[in-house]
Amino acid sequence: MMGDLLLRRNPSAPDQAEVSYRRAIERARSQEAKSWELRAATSLARLWCDQGKPAEARALLAPVYGWFTEGFDTLDLKEAKALLEELGDIAVRSTTGSLNVAATGSSSRAADAGNTTMDKLGVH
Repeated sequence: MMGDLLLRRNPSAPDQAEVSYRRAIERARSQEAKSWELRAATSLARLWCDQGKPAEARALLAPVYGWFTEGFDTLDLKEAKALLEELGDIAVRSTTGSLNVAATGSSSRAADAGNTTMDKLGVH
């Protein structure tokens, strides 16, 4: 991903990487390329997580991950799942002060939130 290269080149300027990830998501969606969309969404979600935006990151990534019904042994899906688990833990800790993984939202609520967040962010 171009965004990954931009971050490696200049870690103190994540804005360019975010723009690149958003473009990649839009392009993947226009081509109905779910694997590429997952990869770009995972990268953007990781960036947002690193910026202290775990709710936004989870709302973006959960619906894309939820689309898949097979291939869970692939690296991209394993990375997305690990990030979603991390984001769930962060979100629960930030709202309750303690870790309670069972308190994370259902996939349908996450998908609804993802669509709303993506609309607000201009990612369609």
